[in-house]
Amino acid sequence: VAIAPPINASGCPDVDMLKVADLMASELSTIPGIGVIGVNRVLAVLAEQGQRQVASAEHALAVCDRLGADAIIVFAVTEYNPYTPVVGIVAELYSKQADRAQLDPVATSRMARPFPVPPDERAPKPWAQVQKTFNASHEAIQKNVKEYADGRDANKTPLGWKRYLASQECYLRYCCYSVARDLVQ
Repeated sequence: VAIAPPINASGCPDVDMLKVADLMASELSTIPGIGVIGVNRVLAVLAEQGQRQVASAEHALAVCDRLGADAIIVFAVTEYNPYTPVVGIVAELYSKQADRAQLDPVATSRMARPFPVPPDERAPKPWAQVQKTFNASHEAIQKNVKEYADGRDANKTPLGWKRYLASQECYLRYCCYSVARDLVQ
């Protein structure tokens, strides 16, 4: 699975999108059975094309073909506040071999998307989509972050599992893991 550099739709210029892409690739690689094509390879293909980001579903599939990948994840950061923290991510998984029968067209039409919805019915559609907002002030998110952190090195620091709430990078890592897991399941 290739990882495209994300689109910054958050309105916050302080988000390092390439870092977020690398975190998504890193967390996706922890899921058994998934091989990841690094963001730098996708960036190289985009540079050959004179592009900085994937521009459409068709473009995503063309990049996927060029890399010899089975699939590509295209995503956007839709909300970002490093102080609460709050992170919103919408992600789509594209594959030419994918069986699209699993998608609910009504639910899909209501989700935020990294690309505009094409008017043509025959246009490529994502195999899977995930849209999530992670607000660290919510108890359910804190519980999920604790479960995630417990499986890692969280207890080796004075903050323990709360390190994943205090560190922007650690929190983004958790958010990417949650989205990647849901996207490929």
